[in-house]
Amino acid sequence: MKVTILGASPAIPNPGGACTGLLIEAGDTSLLVDCGPGVMSQLERHLDFHDLTAVLITHLHADHCLDLVMLRNGLKYAPSALPKPRPHLFLPPASRTFLNELGHLFTQGEPNTDFFGDQFHIEEYEPSRPLHIGPLTLTFAPTRHYIDCWAVRIENAGRVLAFSSDTGPGADLTPIAQGADLFICEAGVESRASDPNTWGHLAPDEAGQIARSAGARRLTITHIWHGYDQPAMRAAAAAAFGGPTEVAAEGRVYHLPE
Repeated sequence: MKVTILGASPAIPNPGGACTGLLIEAGDTSLLVDCGPGVMSQLERHLDFHDLTAVLITHLHADHCLDLVMLRNGLKYAPSALPKPRPHLFLPPASRTFLNELGHLFTQGEPNTDFFGDQFHIEEYEPSRPLHIGPLTLTFAPTRHYIDCWAVRIENAGRVLAFSSDTGPGADLTPIAQGADLFICEAGVESRASDPNTWGHLAPDEAGQIARSAGARRLTITHIWHGYDQPAMRAAAAAAFGGPTEVAAEGRVYHLPE
């Protein structure tokens, strides 16, 4: 399983970066998890977006889904050497209305258009059930965020990627990260002491504690603002985790196992 970090930024892209997006590849299957601003530009460095098998959105904050508009436009207008099947778009529960309303904002020049439905096979996933995408098996757990949000565990051939999406302290992510070869976990708060009231995001030591409790093999912290003391944040996460730890960066590729 190959994992590429396309976006590691927080609510807006850091300079030269992108908001949240992960590309997971296994055999002929390519899955994009989240599609925040800037992700499309990064994706095109690694994959022809016409070849995407599926896109999965963890929650409907703009920094995790707004580049769906750009992906849709690419699928509709960008040239492709051969006709390609429409990718699947998996949305959180009760979010189709949101997508329809977002698409409606851009259909003024395209009457009688289902803005997103014309380019994707759209369905809402059921977080209580595993989701199978090619050889990948996805399971979900609710996070503690400002809107409904889902952490995801992705398994293939005995290898495991865990992704926290956005969460604050108090969510039970141990089952998602249990024994993960790689746990990509948000650390949107520089430290709990410096920002005690931001309950919807983690500090790096809190991410490290989850990784330790789950017995993850490797931790990458993400969703970090430009200008934060990233070496100090990595050190705090590593001290709490006790295993290999790094800060996410756009373009970083992991091969599980490696």
